[in-house]
Amino acid sequence: MIRFRNRKKPQKNPNLTTRRTPGTPEKLTGCLESDLMIVRSCLGDSDDIEIRHLHIFNEFQGVIIYYTTLVDTLSIYRDIHKPLMYKPRHLEDKSIHLDNLMDTLMNETLYISETARVSDGADILDKHGHSK
Repeated sequence: MIRFRNRKKPQKNPNLTTRRTPGTPEKLTGCLESDLMIVRSCLGDSDDIEIRHLHIFNEFQGVIIYYTTLVDTLSIYRDIHKPLMYKPRHLEDKSIHLDNLMDTLMNETLYISETARVSDGADILDKHGHSK
């Protein structure tokens, strides 16, 4: 899952490690810190989950979330993290608005086969084979 926001100074949130009570997963809010709480509550507490903060095109805040035991971390860096750092050459002189960011990333930046948009915790669980 990849979430994006305009670049702002990160704020510490002491509730990030708090787990929600079981039930219907919440809708994602569009607020990076709140959405991280929702994702963490869906995926559970595990030392295998890596959350990497990054600045997409040096303009937008984002995170990459993955299980370290299930992926090749070098591939994550090479195929996902590194391409997100710089605009594609053909877009270097163009402005990318937040409304168009997801389409730009999925269609012109990331060349991996399985990317998907998620809008709530249920989508996260469904995409990862957990039962609802």
